Amino acid sequence: MFARHHPHGCAGMYIMWAIADEGDADMVDSTTPPLFPSLCVWRAVMILANRALDRRVKRVETREQLAGVAPKLATTIAGVKELQVAVQRDLSTMFDNRVVNILGDINTI
Repeated sequence: MFARHHPHGCAGMYIMWAIADEGDADMVDSTTPPLFPSLCVWRAVMILANRALDRRVKRVETREQLAGVAPKLATTIAGVKELQVAVQRDLSTMFDNRVVNILGDINTI
């Protein structure tokens, strides 16, 4: 007895009977009703359960990565803001102490 793949990819859905009789093999045709219809459902449930578990693991890993990056990001933002103030101050001294404002994406940080 050999398992044949179901057209939807469910292994074990149909059973082929190989009867070796002097080199000839008789098989049940594909129109035979499935002997184990619950196998297809079980396989789908297992696939979905594995995907859900993988997503949970990835979600936890992502949260851990973000928790590790947050302090570095805060330090970098503070450094960029200090640099912006220093550049504005230096430009101000170059232009007779006029107020200088740097415009653009740097202000959205």
